[in-house]
Amino acid sequence: IAMKQRSYKFTAILLAERDPEFLGYYNALVPALPGCVSYGATKEEAEKTHAVMLSVLELMQLHRASLREMAQRGNGSEDSDGR
Repeated sequence: IAMKQRSYKFTAILLAERDPEFLGYYNALVPALPGCVSYGATKEEAEKTHAVMLSVLELMQLHRASLREMAQRGNGSEDSDGR
């Protein structure tokens, strides 16, 4: 089965942690994806962790789109709530 692949681009924001208990840590977040937040002890760690999260989210979106396409063709089924 040939499937279209889509690319998504998201803006990630890297912020220094303001809590004195976590001084030196960084938070990475994507405003367009509420709850998509990661952190790290360094900028590099926060960016790496966040990149992995975004990759997983993209894979989930592609998988869900594939399931929808299959269901529309009558080759699969979706849950009653559309998942």
